[in-house]
Amino acid sequence: MRRILVESIRRKQSVKHGGGMARADAAMELVELPSPPNSAETLAVHEILDLLAAKYPRKAEVVKLRYFLGCSQQEAGQILGISEDAVQADWQFARAWLKRQWREGAPE
Repeated sequence: MRRILVESIRRKQSVKHGGGMARADAAMELVELPSPPNSAETLAVHEILDLLAAKYPRKAEVVKLRYFLGCSQQEAGQILGISEDAVQADWQFARAWLKRQWREGAPE
């Protein structure tokens, strides 16, 4: 799922597919949808996540499940076979670690 999201964002940002142009459909103006994920943020998380996985594989798996798949703490715990408290601790650590890496000049 992570690869699909990242490749979709990269494809939509390419010049061939409109680059920075915004797509607008008349029917979409009538329907209120939740805002799409921030493309730049998603790509940055994707790139920095490999660094996290090298040092902390389980924490990287928690990020994949929570951020890219939208799993709850309970669902992530069931998938990984760990407690909700462990998922919460891993999620908090990973979020702080990713933010620090982003600020220190990891790929944007």
